[in-house]
Amino acid sequence: MTTADIYVPDTMPDFPSSKKSLALSNYFPKGTNYFYAYPAGESSGFLNKVSPSVEELVAARALSCAGPDVNVVKFAATHSSVIGVDIIEALGIPQLPDEQLTILPKHIDASVAGETRNSAIKEALEKSITPGSLVMAQPYTDKYLAYLFQIPTQLSTWINDKNNMKQYINAKHMPKKQGVYLSGEQLTEHQQDLTAPCVVKVSSSSSGDGVYLCHSNKQLKAAIHELKPVNTTIFVEQLIDAKRNYGIHFGIPFDSEKPIDLIGANQQLTTSEGEFMGGIIDSATLPEPLLPLERYLLDDVLPKIRAMGWYGIGCFDVLCDANDKLYLIDCNFRITGMSAYHFLLSNSVLSKPILSFGGEFVGSRKEFEKALLPYAGKNTDNQIVQIIALTRYDNSWNFNGALMYKNYSQLTDQINELLKLGIKSAALESIVNGIIET
Repeated sequence: MTTADIYVPDTMPDFPSSKKSLALSNYFPKGTNYFYAYPAGESSGFLNKVSPSVEELVAARALSCAGPDVNVVKFAATHSSVIGVDIIEALGIPQLPDEQLTILPKHIDASVAGETRNSAIKEALEKSITPGSLVMAQPYTDKYLAYLFQIPTQLSTWINDKNNMKQYINAKHMPKKQGVYLSGEQLTEHQQDLTAPCVVKVSSSSSGDGVYLCHSNKQLKAAIHELKPVNTTIFVEQLIDAKRNYGIHFGIPFDSEKPIDLIGANQQLTTSEGEFMGGIIDSATLPEPLLPLERYLLDDVLPKIRAMGWYGIGCFDVLCDANDKLYLIDCNFRITGMSAYHFLLSNSVLSKPILSFGGEFVGSRKEFEKALLPYAGKNTDNQIVQIIALTRYDNSWNFNGALMYKNYSQLTDQINELLKLGIKSAALESIVNGIIET
């Protein structure tokens, strides 16, 4: 599915006020330290190609949805002491009081990558995290760090492995598999057994890392060659010709007496290779095509997950084909790129249909403020952008945010205005270059 398949109705309703305040605090015990980050490379058996600069923004997203009882571990590059208190206040970027923050040392910046990054972060966590309080999207699996984690690391690792979805989801709800291989080497040895079209996936990965949509045998051969060095499980499955790409977000409270929630749903905005770029939330209720999954998830799948001992928030990626058949294609037992926006909408911080996106602006502080404040300033009458995470390295400003709009025409007009300011954004550029109405 490409950006050209995103569905944007001409008019959309405003979101109603939330019946209850939603935050990570609804799902984790008081004193939880949430760290939205991944071990670099293939450490912990999880393929992660996210750059250090993107990871800084990723970790900061939790600030906007932590609530009163959950603390956030973040990188120094997103803190007010680096960016400037006045800029953060002018843009209304969500923040937490210092007592709810663990700020990693400044030397762990965008220049620190790979195993050097892993070692530095692990050392910092050991020095600053209360034992038994840490939650990570994909944890470090070093035995000497196990005492830090709230949920057993083996469970977090197992549950985020796509190959294990068959243990709690009926096969009829998933694409058919051609084969499962323990490594890139084994995949290479069996490539003669495989045919395109198909999807090749590293089973423990996120954000489209290690996912290859192969429409031809040439693309399949290239994917197999690319994955040869990988040492984790890889599977090959049916390529779905999808007309919609959704994310269904859920929450399982740590208190087993509290009910499981479906927090919201959104359309996913991905590249032609399946890499996540952003998403559209245009409804306060579950979109009609997804209704057949509602009871199945709430009554069958998610209770199985709770019975394993896991709790928190997460998301299932779902494809809908031309015949409205639904396929659960991915599991994300963690905050995702869209989670914060669902919470902000539920809490009426955002009040219109939104498009989430990542952006970069190159220029001096004065130039950045001149360009962004008229559109993203919290005291601006015509604010259309809510920035939720921001970093600065010299004259390079990177951010995650939501673009608020009412209809397709307004959406494209606003995107063009932002692009004219000099903002670089794969999501925004893809929308204006490829989106169509259906």
